[in-house]
Amino acid sequence: MEEQSVTFGTTTEGAEIYYTTDGSIPSKENGTKYTGAILVTGTPGQNVTTTIKAMAVKDGMRNSD
Repeated sequence: MEEQSVTFGTTTEGAEIYYTTDGSIPSKENGTKYTGAILVTGTPGQNVTTTIKAMAVKDGMRNSD
């Protein structure tokens, strides 16, 4: 597969999702705010491994795991 879209969601109204693609733990300070599908690209005939970590954040609540 040459490319794949990855999507996230949360049922917590008003929560924001932050993610990383380098294996680090995401946060507001160390992450990218999720605004839509993340495109993971590859090269035909080669295996590609991408680690995406994500968490939901909302003021007044504990961050998701």
